Amino acid sequence: LGAANAARVGPRALGHSRNFLVMEYVGGERIGAWMDGLPGPGRAGRIRGVARGVLEGCYRLDGAGIDHGELSDVSKHVIVGASGPVLVDFDSASTSRRPSNVTSAAQAMYIGSGISERIRAACAVPPRGEIIGALRRYKAEGTPGSFAGLLRVLGL
Repeated sequence: LGAANAARVGPRALGHSRNFLVMEYVGGERIGAWMDGLPGPGRAGRIRGVARGVLEGCYRLDGAGIDHGELSDVSKHVIVGASGPVLVDFDSASTSRRPSNVTSAAQAMYIGSGISERIRAACAVPPRGEIIGALRRYKAEGTPGSFAGLLRVLGL
């Protein structure tokens, strides 16, 4: 969590001992419940903003060499509060695995999960092949340009 905080991701770690970790309380709702509670007007724009925030946090984690490890199920690991989305639950995170946060989260949000169905129902989403192509480019390059290309393909 400390390494994630250095990348400006996650709830702030406030202190720890051998047996305890004290961190900032993140108020809000899991991303799926948050989407379900959004009213119609402006819904698509707010969802796109949160999706972009999630992917930007994932990009910072990738750049810091941290793999969250569980972002293929964003519904359990993203809390949306008043200040935006927060990635949580870093107990499976690792600096020894190759980071795949952007690809895992993007696949979960746009290709195959309950969250992707909600996003598709609310927002215009490009064809699956275009998303996969942009994800492959990002995975191969990991550059700011390939990340910007992915955001562009997703309309974010």
